Amino acid sequence: VTKGTQANGTTWELYQTYNGRTLAPLQWAHRSSAGADSRLVIDGTRVRGVLKGPGAAPPTQIDHTMPRAGFIASASDLVPMAVGLRAGVVMTAPVWSPQSTTVETRVFSVLREETVRVEGAEVKAWRVEERVHATGELKATWWLTNASPYMVLAEIPLANGQLQRITGVALD
Repeated sequence: VTKGTQANGTTWELYQTYNGRTLAPLQWAHRSSAGADSRLVIDGTRVRGVLKGPGAAPPTQIDHTMPRAGFIASASDLVPMAVGLRAGVVMTAPVWSPQSTTVETRVFSVLREETVRVEGAEVKAWRVEERVHATGELKATWWLTNASPYMVLAEIPLANGQLQRITGVALD
């Protein structure tokens, strides 16, 4: 479970379930205090469920087949964790979003290990950039560790030019 608060005060929860061996996505759910409530079941390339945006947005039934299997964008940080964190490692993986019917290739580059401030604490983590293969567009910068919570910080460029920061802390 991942929880967060948006700048406008809206709280949200993200639930994601994966196959423990292959990391294939199995279920995805997103809820917010603004009324969003979406749930998907993923079986290989088939995606079924309901997408509902905030407020009075009507729910949309989803049942489609993706052109190929891939990782969900909200958990794409699993890719470098699965391959391994070493400076200079570059990997590609197919990535898709719940609102999309396409899959795009993303490039993950492990740049270096550095110290970042997370929730008031200094944490040593690997800096990883995630970009769209076709365009080079930066999708996220991750700071990852080899111990829980694994993803300690993410910076995600938004369409409006702002930067969304997500932090992760270990649950004791």
